[in-house]
Amino acid sequence: MVNSADETVSRVDPETGGVVQRIDVGGDPGGIAVGGGAVWVANSLDATVSRIDPQTNREVDTIPVGLTPTALAVDGTTVWVTSAEERTVMKIDALRGRVVDRIQTGALGRGISVGGGSVWVTDESSRSVVRIDSRRGRIVERTVVGNGPTGIAFGEGSVWVANSLDGTVSRIDAATNHVTATIPVGEGPDGIAVGSGAVWVSGEFSEAIARIDSAENRVVERIPIANRPKGLALSDDQVWFAVQPSGAGHQGGRLVVDATGLIQGSIDPSFISWAGTESALSTTYDGLVSPARRGGSEGSQIVPNLASSLPVPTAGGTRYAFQLRRGIRYSDGTLVKASDFRRALERYEARDRLASLVGADACMRNPRTCDLSRGIRTDDATGTIVFQLRRPDGRFLKDLSYVSPIPRDTPKRDAGTRPVPSTGPYMIESYVPKRALTLVRNPYFRVRSKVARPDGFPDEIEFRLRRLRGGDVTAVEQGRVDVTFAFPLERPEDVKALEAFKARYASQVHVQAEQATVLLFLNTTHPPFDDVSVRRAVNYAVDRTAIAESYGSGFAEVTCQLRPPSTVGFERYCPYTAAPSRRGEWKAPDLMRARDLVAASGTRGMRVTIWTYPGFWESAAEGAVWALEELGYRANIRRAEGLDAYIGRATDEKTHGVQAGMIGWYGVPRTAPSLLEIFRCRPPDLSFFCDRQMDARIVRALQVQSVDSGSAVALWAKLERDVVDIAPWVPLFTPSHAHLVSKRVGNYQFNPEWRLLFDQLWVR
Repeated sequence: MVNSADETVSRVDPETGGVVQRIDVGGDPGGIAVGGGAVWVANSLDATVSRIDPQTNREVDTIPVGLTPTALAVDGTTVWVTSAEERTVMKIDALRGRVVDRIQTGALGRGISVGGGSVWVTDESSRSVVRIDSRRGRIVERTVVGNGPTGIAFGEGSVWVANSLDGTVSRIDAATNHVTATIPVGEGPDGIAVGSGAVWVSGEFSEAIARIDSAENRVVERIPIANRPKGLALSDDQVWFAVQPSGAGHQGGRLVVDATGLIQGSIDPSFISWAGTESALSTTYDGLVSPARRGGSEGSQIVPNLASSLPVPTAGGTRYAFQLRRGIRYSDGTLVKASDFRRALERYEARDRLASLVGADACMRNPRTCDLSRGIRTDDATGTIVFQLRRPDGRFLKDLSYVSPIPRDTPKRDAGTRPVPSTGPYMIESYVPKRALTLVRNPYFRVRSKVARPDGFPDEIEFRLRRLRGGDVTAVEQGRVDVTFAFPLERPEDVKALEAFKARYASQVHVQAEQATVLLFLNTTHPPFDDVSVRRAVNYAVDRTAIAESYGSGFAEVTCQLRPPSTVGFERYCPYTAAPSRRGEWKAPDLMRARDLVAASGTRGMRVTIWTYPGFWESAAEGAVWALEELGYRANIRRAEGLDAYIGRATDEKTHGVQAGMIGWYGVPRTAPSLLEIFRCRPPDLSFFCDRQMDARIVRALQVQSVDSGSAVALWAKLERDVVDIAPWVPLFTPSHAHLVSKRVGNYQFNPEWRLLFDQLWVR
């Protein structure tokens, strides 16, 4: 049994039902399978598969497999592993302990099974099952099943598929590849197993196990259990499953969150520019689709939310047709209409997320006159919304999940601090910048999808935005707040307080690695950073370890790269270090080489100003100033009044921004294109970098990505290395942070897209 939260596998004694061993594995373990004399575990966050020896109860091998290994199946001495991000199936030779084949399937692969000389893989995005010839490693068939296929099992000469969004199980005849039965089983089926003349199905939202008679193709028994089942397996004619708490009885209460620095800028859903604000308000606003609202790697699954189902792309992958659910109301009581989504996108500020939409390029050039009538057709009478893209875009559904409908009478301009009516379980009761944001229950909310939008648990959520007296760690320990964020720390006393809290209350500390990079950007249009030699010199000179250590033990991993580990195609690369090696790790500054580059540039002695604002990566800015002074520059730090003033100054195209500045690049996508696209010439990034040849290569990689994401991986890796060499940025470290929770809080869940799920916390 896999325990994702504490990164272990539990071994259960079948005689007593008790846990006899807990075995440490990798980050965010998910899929598990037994075979070939071992237990195999997919570690989604670490991009590895663990091999456990059942005789010694120890992990004896860790096999690198690529990004986000998801589900596993074992056939003799072969282990088959899916990757949801790369949409591949990897073949592991168990005897040699390495990947020997990688098959591009296009399938998300949240379920995999082996049987009948084939490997069977589920794909939610196309509502199908992919069949792979296990000997030749080639796709031989695709069979359309139901909505949201996840769990899959082979037996009785058939393939059985749990359609999580339809509440059904599809039966595929392995001889003909045709669906021969569709069996209603109840809401949210996910686990499935075949044996003893029956098919057993667990449902994520059902407190029962369904038994299907394979001869009659119908449910003949429902076995009640105490809680919601999670996962399913057969062994010696016994059915085994894990359970998760139902949450019943935990509704109510007031959750108090210390959100100092978390919420900044606009709270208008079309203009949110801060990852923390987006996370907090994910409790209030919805999209047509959404990442599943649950913790761990399962939270990256895109599911229908305000739409009734996921569309199957047509017209060569450029047309998406949605049907809006009927009867959805905003928190002010007005009905949500199909045209509200076009209105939302015409005022949506982060248009680069949906740049493939017809008309989006004109909107980016002139936002005030944005007209997406050619790219979005809506019908309020029928509730249909049709999107037309200029090119296929594999990220379209994920990007669309950030777009919330906007009521008709909402001004086109940014509402700023004024609440916009919401559709989620909460609405904004009040917002006082730098003081508090308070959410209360939305009286018009109704649960329409327990996967995308379950009901919230607290009755009220208060985000306190002012720094607490006595420190945030003390406030949690004393119960004055329920949740606080221990971001990378700067003051020694804060680090000591956190370490003491971890020692006393280990179960109340949850450390999470960020999809983020903390960096210094260098403006390529301002001297001395218009010279690539100087930019490289700064990269050589900066002491990344010293900067990382200033934020507390275990909170920062040094890097020379733009994107963090665990992204598609990530290959560690660091030319800016003493004694560089093929392994690509950073070791120490190379001041001698850095000084030689500065001497050759003739810029020694120039003034350099590093911009930031109070409390924003100031220790990193001080480390950058130290490096610049070591190179002979007259360096100093200048602080803007706050985030808005800082970003406004850094992105001012009239002045070409600032000379250099700190940024925490949060919300970095798990794929390369969204990050590297910012290095195109329009609009410029914070470094005002523009290279026409690089721009053309990025466009080419995007074109390849749209038709063959696997082939694009190598293109993006090469592009990233080249951008590192040109050095418009000085990447410093990949940050982690900790959530500290009070004793009265339970059901902690961390979602890879929305981060901490505040609405799913229990408050005793």
